[in-house]
Amino acid sequence: MVDTANGTVRFAIEVANDSPKRVELMFPDGRTHDFAVLDSTGREVWRWSAGRLFTQSIQNRLLDAHGRTVYDERWQAPSPGRYTLVAQLRSENYPVQQQVDFALR
Repeated sequence: MVDTANGTVRFAIEVANDSPKRVELMFPDGRTHDFAVLDSTGREVWRWSAGRLFTQSIQNRLLDAHGRTVYDERWQAPSPGRYTLVAQLRSENYPVQQQVDFALR
């Protein structure tokens, strides 16, 4: 999901457990997700995790049967142009990566 408002862009990735059983997501550290923005040439212009510190301990998160969770972040002061968002769930046992193209005017 890409949502622009007030000079910021809001990104969100929804993770859904469509199974009838609880799922345990295992993460190697405190970074559960990440977002990167690539410009029209494929060059990375922003990454949510850049410059952030994360715990170095393994963590597990439970996702109930038919449950959902959303990870969202904001990108400040983007320039107009065409971009690609790369959204990633950094789970070791259920890794997910999605891309979406978008334009800012």
